[in-house]
Amino acid sequence: MEQLAIIESSLDYIEQNLNHKLSLDQIADQFNFSKYYYHRLFSAVMGVSLNNYILERKLNASVDLIQSTDQSLTEIGSRLDFSTPAAFSRAFKKHYDMSPSDFRKGAQQLSPTPIPEIVHRPLKNLNGDIVTDFSLEIRPAIKVSGLVFRIDITQDDYIATIQSKYKQLISGLGSDLNTPGYVIYSDCSPDNRVFNVIVGVEGIVSLDLPLFFTVDAPEMYCVSFTYSGELYHMDEVLQSDFARFLKIARKESNQNDINMIQYFENIQNLDSHYQLLVPIKENDLDA
Repeated sequence: MEQLAIIESSLDYIEQNLNHKLSLDQIADQFNFSKYYYHRLFSAVMGVSLNNYILERKLNASVDLIQSTDQSLTEIGSRLDFSTPAAFSRAFKKHYDMSPSDFRKGAQQLSPTPIPEIVHRPLKNLNGDIVTDFSLEIRPAIKVSGLVFRIDITQDDYIATIQSKYKQLISGLGSDLNTPGYVIYSDCSPDNRVFNVIVGVEGIVSLDLPLFFTVDAPEMYCVSFTYSGELYHMDEVLQSDFARFLKIARKESNQNDINMIQYFENIQNLDSHYQLLVPIKENDLDA
């Protein structure tokens, strides 16, 4: 079974067995893997350890049980295999910033979340561990012409915003145009997820549209990741993949004006595979 399919099956298995004791040994054995390899694989794909993921899904299940049943909190904690009522209460409060009893009283609204979708991307072994496949490259300087705006990638509507800007751009350039597309994210300060963004095409183009500019993207040494499918929530997946790459590949990020570049082979198809390029520091071995 292909690696990503194994993790997808694992997520279903975990969800169906939240009321049982779940362990790394048990789940790895279920899918005929050594526990060491399975743990590395799960962490690489999901960006979180197996134990933390199981805990999050048990707490997620408790949200529905607290809201939709009259079972006591002690019964719910026991049903989800927490060792004691106090352990359940502590875990719930740490995760949701309120106690389960306060939640039941209506202190705050919560909704259970579905099983997370897996972002499809190739994997590779590196230094005895598993990371999202990558390449190191020098991206030459280019000029990009397009629409400039600001987005917060922690907000759910940022994907729709990028797609609408691309539709506006394509409408102005002509629907028969087949050319690579760029989304350049820049000027994000530390611990802030608000970016200046340009959605555009390579070269100098003139269009009579508000906030249409041509900008220079300098030469950039970067790590490149390839993803497939629709635009996804980069605030979660890319951060996890990039942090894991830096740790295992022993690299350092390179803070400059450009934070990352999203590259599509064809602006007419934003749901195909695409590259994400993030600047890093070049060392002697790379040279």
